[in-house]
Amino acid sequence: MICTQVVVDISMRFCGPCKVVYPLVAELSNQLPEVEFYHLCGDLDEQTRSLARSWRISATPNFHFYRNGARVFSFMGAKPDQLLTHLNRLTKPEANDTARQAYLDRKKSHGEDSSSVNDNTAASAPPQHPAMG
Repeated sequence: MICTQVVVDISMRFCGPCKVVYPLVAELSNQLPEVEFYHLCGDLDEQTRSLARSWRISATPNFHFYRNGARVFSFMGAKPDQLLTHLNRLTKPEANDTARQAYLDRKKSHGEDSSSVNDNTAASAPPQHPAMG
């Protein structure tokens, strides 16, 4: 089966904001099975650097959203609210509301401010393409 909704998270190994937003991306990948998530480490090797250059990545984290093989949105920056907004636009609203509420509940239970992500751990990572790090 071909996935019609895809999110690509492009980061760099030494990007602090990339590490901050990654736990949310991992959580969303677990909660939204209808969306396929990929993580590209744009400075892993020459192949990933070449891909990042061909996509004209000038800042990270950078998120690309695809529907039926066509890129429909993109944005850069560690902005949880913008990530959730674009996922809401990509998927049905009720699925995103569930993921957003679970994320906010987890943040609240850890005593964290819901406007930022400070947890650098994740239960599982988004699937990675062989060319992606």
